[in-house]
Amino acid sequence: MEVLYLPRTTNRCVFAEYKLQRSLLGYDVSVFNSAQSVTPPFTEFSGNLCARIVDQDKGQLEVAPCFLIPAFAGPYWVLAYNEEEGYALISGGPPKIATESACRTGTGINDS
Repeated sequence: MEVLYLPRTTNRCVFAEYKLQRSLLGYDVSVFNSAQSVTPPFTEFSGNLCARIVDQDKGQLEVAPCFLIPAFAGPYWVLAYNEEEGYALISGGPPKIATESACRTGTGINDS
């Protein structure tokens, strides 16, 4: 699914690495994100973010650029995870926009 921060043009070899690491601003996890452009020469786009664990049992985090305080972080929910198969299904928080067939998420960065 295309979202603002991961357009279809850079949705190749997408991965994130997470490391438990407390920061001075109150984050619990350091995050390294990487993706490549879908056409040659497959340019890599990467960056670091920080996350705060909101509810570990439910897989709920808040994520933001590391220079921002956690009050500006957006929801980041781990809905499904399988280490053996190598995947995680992530949501930018709960769906909030009602449609005829169900609910959907937004189109921005936070809450999308």
